[in-house]
Amino acid sequence: LYEMLTGEPPFIGVGRSAAGPHPRPLPALHEKRPDLPLAVDLVLQKATHPEPNNRFTDTLALAVAFSRALGEAQEVEDEEKDMADLAPGRRIREYEVREKFASGAFSTIYRAYQTAVRREVAMKVILPKFADIPEFMSRWEAEAHIVARMEHPHIVPLYDYWRDAGGIYLIMRLLRGGNLRSRVERGPLPPGEIFFILSQVVSALDAVHQHGIVHRDLKPSNILLDEQGNAYLSDFGIAKDLEVDAYETHPGTFIGSPAYMSPEQLLNATVTRQSDIYSLGIILFELLTGRHPFETDNLAPLIQKHLSEPLPSLLENYQHLPVAVDWVLSRATAKQPEARYRDALSFLEDFERALGGVTVEGGRDRFISAVESTIERSMDRSAEPPAAAGAAPAAYPSPAAMAAPFVGRERQLKRLASYLDQVVAGEGHMVFVTGGAGRGKTSLLDQFTRQALAGHEQVLVARGVCHMTGAEGDPYLPFRELLGMLTGDVDVRLRAGRISGEHARRLQEALPVVGQAIVEQGPELIDALIPGRDLFARSRASLPKGAGWLDQLLELGAVGGSSFALTERKRLFSHFTAVLHEVAQSRPLILILDDLQWIDSASAALLFHLSRSLRGHPILIAGAYRREEVALGREDKRHPLEKLLSESKRTFGDIWINLAELPEAEELHFVNTLLDQEPNRFSANFRHSLYDH
Repeated sequence: LYEMLTGEPPFIGVGRSAAGPHPRPLPALHEKRPDLPLAVDLVLQKATHPEPNNRFTDTLALAVAFSRALGEAQEVEDEEKDMADLAPGRRIREYEVREKFASGAFSTIYRAYQTAVRREVAMKVILPKFADIPEFMSRWEAEAHIVARMEHPHIVPLYDYWRDAGGIYLIMRLLRGGNLRSRVERGPLPPGEIFFILSQVVSALDAVHQHGIVHRDLKPSNILLDEQGNAYLSDFGIAKDLEVDAYETHPGTFIGSPAYMSPEQLLNATVTRQSDIYSLGIILFELLTGRHPFETDNLAPLIQKHLSEPLPSLLENYQHLPVAVDWVLSRATAKQPEARYRDALSFLEDFERALGGVTVEGGRDRFISAVESTIERSMDRSAEPPAAAGAAPAAYPSPAAMAAPFVGRERQLKRLASYLDQVVAGEGHMVFVTGGAGRGKTSLLDQFTRQALAGHEQVLVARGVCHMTGAEGDPYLPFRELLGMLTGDVDVRLRAGRISGEHARRLQEALPVVGQAIVEQGPELIDALIPGRDLFARSRASLPKGAGWLDQLLELGAVGGSSFALTERKRLFSHFTAVLHEVAQSRPLILILDDLQWIDSASAALLFHLSRSLRGHPILIAGAYRREEVALGREDKRHPLEKLLSESKRTFGDIWINLAELPEAEELHFVNTLLDQEPNRFSANFRHSLYDH
């Protein structure tokens, strides 16, 4: 297979003993064929592993893995030849082929006409080259048996099934509305339409689970639509019957669609109904936002994100959605199966409560309208996480429950801890964590935050995040977020599991100190970087009546509007710096700024000003950015971060922790520790291949 892909054998000029294996792994395929996906390289490495037990268990597993690695959208040249005899007008039994409807890696679907009952149907034909493999045939027989058992109104029904010399045929209901993949490619769906679709999919999935079946391949393209917009669950080709040993997955077999696979599927651990719930959570995020939560073109970063990173929060970029929706997504996609919903119906019920409470009576249009009319009622940011009627309020999810344990990076954590020790001793510092997408910058800073809070009772930690749209149109965004957290605006992050209860408590208890510092040292910040009305509301709720600076806040007119005022830049920078210095006298500060490659020019100027005033003040600024994006500049000009980086290097010395340039032994340790969070049979060769990419 390697020779066919590259045009040459893999071990030219490399000697080996007559009986022994090749002295080194197969050469990396991407050096010869950079146009092929990384997954193809991993398949070849596994197929040629020196240890027989670490190779694919059979030719079927290799064929399936290779076909999936190429991608379902890629057409293999000989598929057209294999299926050329199914031209329009061809009759097979009582079915007349009308046209090709869709095609995939293993099968082709035709629109056909069933003459006996005068109806159009979908004819799914398994490619002959796969139909001749006994184990592969058993998989499609299993799909036919599973679908036949369901008889659910939102599972695509099976009308007929047979095998002959031409292949395997499944006759199913023809759905002309496309699939959910084509629908979401047009952009996010309205919440009402999402819940209408989700309620039908969950109803079908719950029936599947009640029959002891795990779907294992939930994704938008496997959810079909009719012309009225109703949803139907399809494609049970790799479903797992928990009660039948014959459907057990062989160790080392990689089955499913990686973009939607649960962590336990990726680790080849035991799958349960919670595995499907994880996939459904990823789908829900995509329907709400129009994008996948872990956007990457490479398999290795995608796997890492599924194993260790929580879903991005909806709260900052999708404020039209209720807060509780973020909480529901976090629970559905928890890394540990036991932390997820116990069943799909519970997931749906919490999503319903998050939208404000709806019913599904009265038809699709009336139903969607009812959902939309309840959204405003659920937009109160002080609402509790969804809880069943009459039940005790659910506990907030902890960050530990939402993410897998942090692994590796001990050296980098020690270095960050040494900077914090300097800060606690009274000396400010600045440090930047760099690396490409998926390198673990945010995870490293999250773990550092947890360690800092556990080790230093007085330390305050606040975070601000830059956004891709913030270059010009949203000035000072990360600093507005920092100041909001420092003044107790933490409910949203707490409910979403982004910060711990201890972290939130500490920030709320610091409000008197920070609020007084703003009133006395930084009044220009009010309605410029922090809405005065919100600050007054939080302060009045947490302070005793008669607090002097609260009266001063009233005198400043801070209870009027909440639009950001225009303030002269020099005064704004001076007031912001003065507030931080005042607070840091009693509470050392860690200010985390993430995704600095997208920093807006105003924020870059403020950060530059702050960097010049850290000496002698217990403040640590820890930033994270993608070095390659900063190097490219912005609009044919230098990136606004470059001036700051040059100045900071002269002031603080070595300011970078580069996760893209780590010793091989350290990176291998990280990969092994990450994979070994769950029992697995990943070989040393596979681990090294994953490290290489």
